[in-house]
Amino acid sequence: MTCPCPVPAPPHPTPLSGVTNELEAITLVCDQQREFDLVLLDLNMPGATGLEVLRVIRSVRPATRVLIITGHLGSDMRTELEKLGQQEFLRKPYSLDELGRQLRT
Repeated sequence: MTCPCPVPAPPHPTPLSGVTNELEAITLVCDQQREFDLVLLDLNMPGATGLEVLRVIRSVRPATRVLIITGHLGSDMRTELEKLGQQEFLRKPYSLDELGRQLRT
């Protein structure tokens, strides 16, 4: 059976991690026992914004690729994110095809 996902499967299984709030995200990112190829980061998180989490990611894992997911990206927020070197954004709602194209770039 083939995977219906638009993203090709990696050659080896890739462990996934998910969190539901800022504290969990920061704790996970700061765990040096873990490796991350990519972080999908929603700007709206319970307890904080993705901007605060992105600041932590940039300080402890500057080379980690981050894809910001948001339904509303104002010019002020975009400027703040770009100051942190963020260039990849995906607007909600998005399709799996859009996510796949973004991940392949």
